[in-house]
Amino acid sequence: MMARIRSQMMVLVCLTLLFLVSSSLAAEAAVLQNNASYYINTGHTMTAAFKAGTNATFRPDGSVASGTILNNTSFYINTNRTMTASFQAGTGVSFTPEGSVAAGTILNNTSFYINTNRTMTASFKAGTGVSFTPEGSVAAGTILNNTSFYINTNRTMTAAFQAGSPVSFREEGSVLSGTLLNNTSLYTNVQHTQTAAFRAGTVVTFRPDGSVQ
Repeated sequence: MMARIRSQMMVLVCLTLLFLVSSSLAAEAAVLQNNASYYINTGHTMTAAFKAGTNATFRPDGSVASGTILNNTSFYINTNRTMTASFQAGTGVSFTPEGSVAAGTILNNTSFYINTNRTMTASFKAGTGVSFTPEGSVAAGTILNNTSFYINTNRTMTAAFQAGSPVSFREEGSVLSGTLLNNTSLYTNVQHTQTAAFRAGTVVTFRPDGSVQ
């Protein structure tokens, strides 16, 4: 049962990343014959090197929407292009039309904002996939440490989540879904009149009010 729940959580994160890749503007796929540099934004001002023998998708203007990068590379992670992070060679990265990363595998353990207002941060694990909002905050990623996060949008309730597990966040920084660190009692209705105890290691999805969905 636990393995099935973990599998479902991983599928959720993978689907998030795949959605970000597939939603790039009318991209067409191709297998690269050679290592090559291409534009990664529709304004044709930014380039990156991509790996031979791997798939790349191109927008109608010729810029890359997604592909496997050849080298460890630092890219912008917000569409205003003021924040950067380093991404791992040989891994897939998807780009917004502005050239910022929508999703990719981070090279180093890195602290990122988890809300679009950029007031809350968390540390994420090297070698794992992270997806970003246009503002540069994390939409989903694998946390480095055992961490306590808000679980409701009003940010009055918290729970602790397990290091090395994927967590997805709402725009204001509360957890949408994650793996509990401890045995935890949580509300199960929006009126907050009923509770249930959940085992450590359980993947839980929360409603905006902080109750378990």
